[in-house]
Amino acid sequence: MLTGYVGQLSLAQMSLAGVAGFLLARLEGELGVPFPIAPLIATFAAAVAGLFLGVVSRRLRGVDLALITLVAGVAIQEAVFGNPLITGGLAGSSVPNPKIFGLDLGLSGAGFPRVQYGLLALAVLAAGGYGVARLRTADLGRRMLAVRANERSAAAAGIDVRRTKVLAFTLSAALAGLGGCLIGYGQGRLSFDSFGVTASLFFLAIAAVGGVTSVGGALAGGLLAPGGLAFTALDRVAGLGEYQQVLCGLAVVVLAVLRPAGLVYRPGRAGRRVGPSQPRRTGWPGGKLRPGRTERPGGDGRLGGDERLGGDERLGGDERPGGDGRLGGGGGPGADVPEGVDGGPPRLAEGNRPGLTAFPLNPGGVS
Repeated sequence: MLTGYVGQLSLAQMSLAGVAGFLLARLEGELGVPFPIAPLIATFAAAVAGLFLGVVSRRLRGVDLALITLVAGVAIQEAVFGNPLITGGLAGSSVPNPKIFGLDLGLSGAGFPRVQYGLLALAVLAAGGYGVARLRTADLGRRMLAVRANERSAAAAGIDVRRTKVLAFTLSAALAGLGGCLIGYGQGRLSFDSFGVTASLFFLAIAAVGGVTSVGGALAGGLLAPGGLAFTALDRVAGLGEYQQVLCGLAVVVLAVLRPAGLVYRPGRAGRRVGPSQPRRTGWPGGKLRPGRTERPGGDGRLGGDERLGGDERLGGDERPGGDGRLGGGGGPGADVPEGVDGGPPRLAEGNRPGLTAFPLNPGGVS
């Protein structure tokens, strides 16, 4: 969401996930807060941390933004994760299995690995993916895409660029916190090394391999993540699990040249081909013909007659004393008026022509 929709780079996502993970361990382990209230509180705490990070870095972009988020990730790692009172020291923090109505949804226990945790993770994945996909077509999502395209143009269109960035940081931090809760449930015990800046860099590289602009890219990145289906299969078949980081690094280098947008990126069609039997449009709003013109029989898309006003592109009548109805002399505008000079849109070249209609402005100010 943050990198693909808004074009902002954050190297503190795993640190934000760690905030939610360790808070979850304290809520369920020591305070006895039940599931699903505990992960919701932990996710909210990660969102608040992301809100603070977004407010601090709302005016930054590019390398400066990457540096400030890197510093924030290191600060969280040293000040929070390095505190044994929070993380439990060398012993780590134990995360109890999630239980609801007496049903154990944890990964560990009888029948390890248990399918109940897989179903829980799948439900969270489906909900998160649906929410991110719907956000792209919502008003906030359109504002995010406008900010990614050009911040100055978005501001000129009436979009509050800084507010959009802060909201993106907050929502992405909430997603990261939710992922941190699932990591805690999956591992069962969290330690200092479970989250950190190095893990953020690795997951950012995996996201770049899959594609950061779509939910499908996130799914492809999840297959390549530690414990993902792709490398689990490679480890069991060919014993390549220990070379995961090397293979991901090579994939990033290769795809940066061959497919910079990621594995699952599919470029949209530039235009719709118009067949000979389909009506063509003149480019005027609504596809209507220019007043005074008619459609020439034969379906070649050209306008009636020889495309002149009144049949000979003259304004009818004698417009000058002793003249022939033209507005000027022999070389004036009335003689052989070029296409488009008479106030109408220029003719498109023969062949396939894209059908163009007016695109109205939406209430958000993005056309």
